[in-house]
Amino acid sequence: VKSKEAMASISMDEVRKHNTVKDCWIVFYDKVYDISGFLPEHPGGIPIIAAHAGKDATAIFEQIHPKTMLAILPKASYLGDIDKSTVK
Repeated sequence: VKSKEAMASISMDEVRKHNTVKDCWIVFYDKVYDISGFLPEHPGGIPIIAAHAGKDATAIFEQIHPKTMLAILPKASYLGDIDKSTVK
């Protein structure tokens, strides 16, 4: 489902399929990111991010980082916006 251009909207069901260290999609602030390649670089370690793979991790992210921290992710990691109608 990945493409070079960000998708218009992505369902939460699709995000949930990408829930491993090697295929790690996470939602932050209603935006979907593939952060698989970033995991080894995360200063807090892989386990904390891996625990939230395939989920909306906004709440935990906000406890630790300012929103501006997302700017360190490669632009290509942004996949598109979450389809809010699919979020329960």
